[in-house]
Amino acid sequence: NTLQYTLYTNGARTIVFGDGTGATATRSGVGNGLGAARIVNVFGRLPDTAFNRAAVPGNYRDSIAVTISY
Repeated sequence: NTLQYTLYTNGARTIVFGDGTGATATRSGVGNGLGAARIVNVFGRLPDTAFNRAAVPGNYRDSIAVTISY
């Protein structure tokens, strides 16, 4: 079973997180050095679609691949 969702770069969920092409945006920033974590918040939304409404109730999870360029 699957759900459709979209990832966003901002809490208002108006800027789609992607590779910078089309209507998507990337996130940039400065690293914290070796061994130091850098938190990047990403926001999601499940659209109200017939597909999602037909989903079987339960727990869902997914993995998201991130490319880091420096």
